[in-house]
Amino acid sequence: MLQGLLTWKIVALLLRHILTALGASLVARGWVDAGQADTLVGAVMTLAGLGWSVKEKVDASAPTGSP
Repeated sequence: MLQGLLTWKIVALLLRHILTALGASLVARGWVDAGQADTLVGAVMTLAGLGWSVKEKVDASAPTGSP
């Protein structure tokens, strides 16, 4: 349990920094404004968290394979 939590925290941290850098690049190019970049980063992080939560629930409910 703790291992999965630590893994998610590391993945979330890296993903957030990568998305922030991507958002800054899009703002610098003039393709989006700062508000839109914040919204995009927040949306992707929310979807990533939701996906990770679903994966954890599915893995927890899967049979272990022992009779």
